[in-house]
Amino acid sequence: ENILTVLQKRFLDIKQTENVKQVQIFKNAGADAGMSIQHSHWQLIGLPTVSKRQENYEKTAKEYYDKNNSCILCDMIAWEKEHKSRVCCETEEFIAITPYASRFSYEIWLLPKKHISSFAQLEKKELKELAKIKKKMLKRITELREDISYNICFIEGGTEEVQQHGKGLHWSVQILPRIGGFAGLEFATETYINSVLPET
Repeated sequence: ENILTVLQKRFLDIKQTENVKQVQIFKNAGADAGMSIQHSHWQLIGLPTVSKRQENYEKTAKEYYDKNNSCILCDMIAWEKEHKSRVCCETEEFIAITPYASRFSYEIWLLPKKHISSFAQLEKKELKELAKIKKKMLKRITELREDISYNICFIEGGTEEVQQHGKGLHWSVQILPRIGGFAGLEFATETYINSVLPET
């Protein structure tokens, strides 16, 4: 909870820096996940442009919102809660799911149940609950095998302009275990081979 509180303060500070268009929070744990410093640490980077992936998120969210008049992740949460085949854990404020067509074996998304588009919008109670569910999910990930590597990525729901129009995606946390490396197909086409069904 303390770490998330500090990350949120730093996020808000970096976000106000001139010429910063996107703030990315992430954690690399283990050599296979790109960890270059041995002690546990988080990283925050202010980017002068919006990444291609973020642009794709925004485009997808807007198209879905225009067609259905609702948030794609709000609808995903409702579907997952009803069917329960990919729900890992649920609290009052958050749900942890293994997403359909996930890129990584045992990939987990942590999503606020209410529509929150930015890490900046999480209140103290939500930060506390996020800390609990994240800890629980990381315990499960680290039990998959000894010395497992993983990445944690905070995914914003869109730039401020997109969020102001009500068409931003949910903010989310993605936990990506690194079981098996990328090979030619992934690098050449961004097509991911996942040998474990999300339902498993």
